[in-house]
Amino acid sequence: MEIQKKEKKTPWEKEWEELCKREQRFLARRREKKDAFLSRKLEEKVPQRLQERLDATFFRAFRMIFEKGTPVIEK
Repeated sequence: MEIQKKEKKTPWEKEWEELCKREQRFLARRREKKDAFLSRKLEEKVPQRLQERLDATFFRAFRMIFEKGTPVIEK
């Protein structure tokens, strides 16, 4: 019967394990995307059709900025 000795961890190993645990907790909390309070309130107030039109307008504006570039921004 062999008795296993518990290996002592170096301070670096302890710190690394703690960091990994903290990272896993952080990632677990971020997986569940929660809507911001302001977004929820705006969704209640803004009609769906208006929201779709606003989204389309922003899309066209950004597309124009990316295609035409700096001269459009300078105007």
